[in-house]
Amino acid sequence: MLEGIGPGMAVRPGGPRRALAVGLAAALLGPASLHLLPDLGGPVAGEILLSNVSMWVLAAAVLWLVLRWERRPLSSIGLEWPSGRLVLLAIGGGVGVTVAGLVITGALVSLSVIRQPPEGLAVLDELSAGHRVMLVITAAVTEEILYRGYPIERLGELTSLWLGAVVAGAVFLAVHFPFWGPAAVPMQATATVGLVGLYVWRRNLPAAMIAHATIDTLLLLVLPALI
Repeated sequence: MLEGIGPGMAVRPGGPRRALAVGLAAALLGPASLHLLPDLGGPVAGEILLSNVSMWVLAAAVLWLVLRWERRPLSSIGLEWPSGRLVLLAIGGGVGVTVAGLVITGALVSLSVIRQPPEGLAVLDELSAGHRVMLVITAAVTEEILYRGYPIERLGELTSLWLGAVVAGAVFLAVHFPFWGPAAVPMQATATVGLVGLYVWRRNLPAAMIAHATIDTLLLLVLPALI
């Protein structure tokens, strides 16, 4: 794995700082800019499809930048094959984070600190099961590349790994807030802490993707089917 370097030192191996700046802008600011796209007034499924395609384009652009501009391996952002034990750990961690988030949310609702349901659920109710599966896969893969692997590793090289994790996690939460609203903050915050913690601990992006997919599968597919 990569070793951190101090501020002001050259990023080696890693290409020009311009590549780093472009990569961080694409990863951290690119998804947020999608909210600035005009509302075309079409069906919700079509708008979400467009958003998902845009996320895949951003993620692919970051991977291209790592390989061709920075001339670094994908392992430099944690893309390495996970062991079977790590896969099980990621699934178990995703389940644990989901349960913890639901418990915290329920406690806050009972105390009238927040109200349910989250605003985004009204939109998701209009989606088919197939669209929800697509949403889960897209979020798990693209968001882990854009919000975990690339920014945590690159900011970690410039400052510290944990500072990079805090910055990336804060941006992740801020981007999700407009869609889900305040009622989802406890769940989102719990999931963010869990996913960031898993990545910093294991430095393995597929493991974080699996944990993310587990969380979203439970929240967007399993629980709605049970309610």
